[in-house]
Amino acid sequence: METELVAYIQKLFRQPAGIVVGNGDDAAVVRTGAATAITVDTQTEQVHFRWEWAAPQALGGRLVGVVLSDLAAMGATPRYGILSLTVPQRFPAARARRYLQGIEARARAEGFSVVGGDVTNGPAFAAVLTAFGDAPERSLTRWGARPGD
Repeated sequence: METELVAYIQKLFRQPAGIVVGNGDDAAVVRTGAATAITVDTQTEQVHFRWEWAAPQALGGRLVGVVLSDLAAMGATPRYGILSLTVPQRFPAARARRYLQGIEARARAEGFSVVGGDVTNGPAFAAVLTAFGDAPERSLTRWGARPGD
């Protein structure tokens, strides 16, 4: 399933301007010139979610929402993401594709692009999304927050 999902990811996620090398190679190469905010989140089946809670598309969109919320909290503008999937050997391919569709739809709606990552086999489904965003001149932090921020 790994080869199938990598090919599907290459077709699904657009590669915006600033991408020198995108999905499908050993590493993504992006052009940046600004300070960069970086965050990561993991969603593991049976730990962070259960498939019966929502449609796979909604669960994929939820993963994007979590990392984009972290960037927004810092005042950063979302740019790129690196997605790592762990998929059990007998996992339904259609469910994995719908999960990816949810990630892509939410990312596209937010002006965010998945530009690389990894797919591997493992005991439980897990998705790790690392997000990069353009940070403002003066980043917002938890320690600098005031009531009303």
